[in-house]
Amino acid sequence: MITIGCKSLAPLCKDYEFVVNDKNQLAELIAKLVMGWSRHVSRLIKNLDPHYPDADKATIQSQLDVLNGGDTTKIDGWLFQMISWLVLAEQHRGDPNFFQYSPHPQEAMHGLDGIAVTLKADGGIDRIIITEDKCTDSPRGKITQQVYPEFVEIEAGTKNNAIMQQVAVLLSDEALIRVQNDITNPRYRQYRIAITRLDMHNSDDGRKTLFRDYEMKIGGPDVDRRTCSTTNFNNMRVWMDDLKQLVIAALTRQIP
Repeated sequence: MITIGCKSLAPLCKDYEFVVNDKNQLAELIAKLVMGWSRHVSRLIKNLDPHYPDADKATIQSQLDVLNGGDTTKIDGWLFQMISWLVLAEQHRGDPNFFQYSPHPQEAMHGLDGIAVTLKADGGIDRIIITEDKCTDSPRGKITQQVYPEFVEIEAGTKNNAIMQQVAVLLSDEALIRVQNDITNPRYRQYRIAITRLDMHNSDDGRKTLFRDYEMKIGGPDVDRRTCSTTNFNNMRVWMDDLKQLVIAALTRQIP
């Protein structure tokens, strides 16, 4: 469904670039995320039985109303958040110590776009992954005007309470007690910019231009703190509108 590679742009960042190979399968999984079934989709990606609940007609219809009548830009952003969530889940397939917060249940919600945590074998924190998702045809502007300022604030500790709360939801009580004093320590953070890139950004030099100054905003010699997840949909708005129609069709097929 999704192929993920890693392009090292050290010391600037690492780009876990991805390509969608099966858009229909992607739409089927997004339809399940729209229903609020992220835990089930996570089990599916881990090759476990998802045990999906029965489809609820009212829930399906409410989401169809949003997709059919919502603001196009906001809907594109919401769907891209779910793509980003699936990419990160796929990237950590097979890791039993990877825990991921659910994607937003509606479009244009405030707060962290995505958060996940990986633990070490001894139960300590490996990484707290903080994601900003942007579906845009002006990626450099979004990064400099929205993403970098957000990351700088997070690095300064202004959203420690939100990070603590969301990580706490992901872990058992025992696991949380072991790591709770490390959750707000910036050294464990891995920042992730999931964004649609343009043709001009396909080369290494293009990526370096796209993510210029990343190491100035999130400092330190550990390049793994500065990650990206990019893709090029060519005509992004057309690609996303086609995906939306596929998700609508997948939801409609679930109506009992």
